[in-house]
Amino acid sequence: MNKEKNNFIWFFYPIILFWIAGMMLLIFKGYKGSFLLLNSHYLTWLDFPLFLLTHIGNGLMIISILALVWQKDKLDLLSCAIISVILSGLMVQFLKINFFGSWSRPFVVFNQLNPPIHYLKNYVLRDDAFPSGHSTTIASVFTIVAFAYRRKSRLFLLVLSLFAILIIYTRVYLGVHFLGDILAGSFLGITFSLLVLYKLYSPIKAKISKLYLFPKTSLYLKLLGSIMFVIAVYIVYRNL
Repeated sequence: MNKEKNNFIWFFYPIILFWIAGMMLLIFKGYKGSFLLLNSHYLTWLDFPLFLLTHIGNGLMIISILALVWQKDKLDLLSCAIISVILSGLMVQFLKINFFGSWSRPFVVFNQLNPPIHYLKNYVLRDDAFPSGHSTTIASVFTIVAFAYRRKSRLFLLVLSLFAILIIYTRVYLGVHFLGDILAGSFLGITFSLLVLYKLYSPIKAKISKLYLFPKTSLYLKLLGSIMFVIAVYIVYRNL
């Protein structure tokens, strides 16, 4: 492995452009207007695929996937991802409960709009809009993933970033979040992941390496990840 090769920074270029474009749209179209503009562009045949895709932003789902993929050689980064999701999730809940509890979802704000906004009838959320928890989780975990694969090509990191943005954007497409919600959520997620990587990655790596000495560690993680994944899939199925 070439230790000098580190393309981690390339993950952030599309994200930064996404933030800039989003902020400009908020400035020129406003909080509500930017949502109506983006949400009005949809294709019915994309509704179900993007509904499935948005649930990757569920913390249980994405962590279970990482547990299954990383159970043999990336336990340190799996631990960082879990810590980042927990810390950023707590911050999101703190902000919602103490500062933005009255911020409703688009479905409530535009309930008298004719024609109505684009949303799925079986997936209607009403309260606690700001910031977006799913966007926070996705930005948080994908930052850790980008760091894990920082030795990969620039193209790989760019595609990974664009995929994260797509999942984050599904929140607006499905009518459950405003543009400002997902911008704030993605910023929080990345911020917490970078803090975790900067402050905790090295000590976690030093301690977690001992787990590789136990032959059944991988088996237990695979079992735990499978159970978590089944539960997460059930949650998605319940909303179908």
